[in-house]
Amino acid sequence: MNVLSGVITASESLDRETQPRYSFHVVAVDAGIPALSSSVLVVVDLLDVNDHSPVFYRPRGYVFDVVENLPGGTELGMVGAEDKDSGTNGAVRYQSCPIIIIIIIIIMEKTEAGLRGLCIREIDVKSHTCYIILQ
Repeated sequence: MNVLSGVITASESLDRETQPRYSFHVVAVDAGIPALSSSVLVVVDLLDVNDHSPVFYRPRGYVFDVVENLPGGTELGMVGAEDKDSGTNGAVRYQSCPIIIIIIIIIMEKTEAGLRGLCIREIDVKSHTCYIILQ
């Protein structure tokens, strides 16, 4: 704080995700004899900026084991991610990549608990082991 102007400056970078609020008291003292003073509480609330990228819960990827011959529209699994930013900056939306994605589906007898997805079409391992999905 500048002792003559009262301008308050940050001595270091402030990160809302680490500490969203700072509060302190400021005392103003006059030059009279005797010196008189007054104090006030200053609260600095940090507004969020979009400085964090979403992070997937499973950053190494997702594998969904499903049985063969599922009808189109069947849920296969669900991906999930979170963003440390707040409000709309932290809201996560999902979209497929604008490139060709090759998905190899491993067929098992039971699905992994709690995961959902969407079967684009019927899966038949006798005729296909690899599916290409275009956006």
